[in-house]
Amino acid sequence: MLRFVVLAFAVTACGGESPPPADAEVQRYRLERPCINSVVGGDIHPGAWDELVLVHACEGQAIETFQYGPDLFGVIGTEFPFRFQLFGVIRGFILGIEASRSIAMVIGPSLRSTHFTHELDDFVLVDLDGIAGLDFVSVGGGMVRRAPQTINNQIEAQDEVVLLAGKPYRFIAIAELGGSALPDLFYVTDAGELGVAIQTSPDVFAAQILATDPGTPLRPSVADVDGDGRDDVVGAAGHVFVYSSKTGMVMLLDEPAHAVAVGDFLARGVGDPVFITADRASVRRVTVGATLTSEPLLPTGGDTMVIADMDGDRRSDIVLTHNLNTPGSWLQLHRAFTF
Repeated sequence: MLRFVVLAFAVTACGGESPPPADAEVQRYRLERPCINSVVGGDIHPGAWDELVLVHACEGQAIETFQYGPDLFGVIGTEFPFRFQLFGVIRGFILGIEASRSIAMVIGPSLRSTHFTHELDDFVLVDLDGIAGLDFVSVGGGMVRRAPQTINNQIEAQDEVVLLAGKPYRFIAIAELGGSALPDLFYVTDAGELGVAIQTSPDVFAAQILATDPGTPLRPSVADVDGDGRDDVVGAAGHVFVYSSKTGMVMLLDEPAHAVAVGDFLARGVGDPVFITADRASVRRVTVGATLTSEPLLPTGGDTMVIADMDGDRRSDIVLTHNLNTPGSWLQLHRAFTF
């Protein structure tokens, strides 16, 4: 059942209302919800600004959408009888995985649930083989598979093409990394192996191990971070890494991370990798050059991090979630001009 929510969060100061904030003034927006389990952000509805989608509730599941204008306020919410976790936004679709880990959820104008015969660790919705139509590219059970997106809500084993097998694949990123028009795969395994699989013809891949960096793998992001106009891959396993399409190599930062993402904080058209430190105490920004270096960005960290342009100024903002999956969970919006 849909329910509309309007929740405004005003910024006040001692002695009455605060004046309109100067561009250099630190400004914080806090939102409390019980048992937040995931937050994503992006261009969900056409407009000048991005939105947040928040999943929470200690029993059942509630999903709410939030905008900035100029406060953080709720737009619409829906309750679900089952549990799931969101992990991304692609082409306006919100992606998630249901708690059984065998159901892919794609939320757009309506909710679509697609059942698989294997567990899901990750999936991407993309036209992988160059034939018109989006495909589910899924990771699970030691394989990377492709299945055409159909109107059916069940994908059987015979519907899927195995693209990579024989390793504990955990996450993938898809981009044109090999110089052709066909998308390629970048993968991270549970053991911290980082590799690229170049698509030489539809559904045929030539895989190469680039590095091994044991640790807890994090879902990678795709963005141009080296300034050559082509997508790169940013992520972390044992340490933060950048796969540069310019060099075809992986660069490792000598720092581990609890969460990693990419934002354009100066509206220059090139992404900056950012990460929550392993102790969750702060956020640091990565500079991509001949090597990787980092510098402080925010003096506070969190449990999760979402990058989105919430106020429409073309600069990425940061949303940090705290006390994840507890009754006292909350999130805070840090606008770009404050750091």
